[in-house]
Amino acid sequence: MLQTFYFKTKFSFSKFIAIKKLQNKEKGYNAFVSGMIALANKDYKRAILESKKISNHLDDNPSLALLLKSEIFKVEKKYDELSVVYENMSKNKHTENLGYRGMMEQYLRAQDYHHAFIYGERLFNNNP
Repeated sequence: MLQTFYFKTKFSFSKFIAIKKLQNKEKGYNAFVSGMIALANKDYKRAILESKKISNHLDDNPSLALLLKSEIFKVEKKYDELSVVYENMSKNKHTENLGYRGMMEQYLRAQDYHHAFIYGERLFNNNP
């Protein structure tokens, strides 16, 4: 009797945890869609808020939040924050190529061709 109670509670708790993780992922993806819609409507404050929601709900994989932040900063022309986001993107394995491409574009915009060439080489080595 005690053994069946233990297994039922253990199963229900693990089921509860799995459902909560799934709900968090769904909320994160919905926040990403809302952020992209806000970005298309030029509502940058709303897009930044949605980016923070993505970070809260998808904390194990920040690639979507980084992608949304980079697009926001690119449109707003905040190049200092954009370079920080690109550095973080280059550290993430899912967004590594996007980070290198963004850093290359940043250095080309600043007419620093040496560093732009370095990031271009890294980009080519990752994706020939």
